[in-house]
Amino acid sequence: MGEGKSPQTIKGYISDLRRFRDWFAQTNGEAFTSQGITLLDVRAYQSYLVTVTRFKPSTVNRRLAALAKYCRWAKAQGLIQGDPTDGVKGVSQVQAAPKALSSLELCRLLREVHKGGKARDIAILEVLANTGVRVGELAGLTLEDVEMSARKGRLTVRSGKGTKYRRVPLNADARRAIREYLEIRPNVEDDHLFIGQRGSGLTSSAISSSLGWV
Repeated sequence: MGEGKSPQTIKGYISDLRRFRDWFAQTNGEAFTSQGITLLDVRAYQSYLVTVTRFKPSTVNRRLAALAKYCRWAKAQGLIQGDPTDGVKGVSQVQAAPKALSSLELCRLLREVHKGGKARDIAILEVLANTGVRVGELAGLTLEDVEMSARKGRLTVRSGKGTKYRRVPLNADARRAIREYLEIRPNVEDDHLFIGQRGSGLTSSAISSSLGWV
C-alpha cells in the first residue's frame, strides 16, 4: 500500500485510516474490519467530514484518498471482493455553513436539555449533535426514515420533493434517545418523527423554539 511513498506520507495514511476506523466503530457499534466497509459507510463518512467536522475540501479529499488506497490494497490482497470507494468522488468545495456551536456550548446545551427531561427534545438535540443533519431536514423526517437495530441505525434524509436523499448513520447516543422518545411519542395519524402538541409534525421554527434557539 505504501510502496514508493515517503515515511511521512505513509504515516499520514495510517493516521487518516485510524480516524476512519474510530469513526466506523463509534457510528456502527462494531469493530472495524475491511470486509465490513460498505459504499454506505464511505458516503456517510464523506458526509460526516463535510457537514459535521466541516473540514476543508483538501482535508476531506486526503482522508477519502487514504481510505481508497487502503480499499484498493485490500482488494488486491483478496481481503475484500469489491472496492466500496469506487465511484465516490472527492468534494470540490464545501458550502459555507452557519457558525457551529463550540464543544463547550454544545455540552452545556445537551446538559440543559437532558436536565429538562423531555424525551422529544433530548432526541432532537442528540440527532442534530451526532448526525450533522440540518434543522429543516430533521423536521421532515418520518417514522419510516428511521432504521435501527440493537447495534446499528441510520436516517434517510430527503431533500426537495423526496427525489434526492442520503443515508446518515446513527450512533449509540442518538439511537438511545430516539428509542426513549418513541416510547412516549403520541399515537397520531401524522407520520412525522417529531410531533408537536397539536398532533402534527414539528416545523423548523418549532424545533428551534423548543431548544431555546429563538
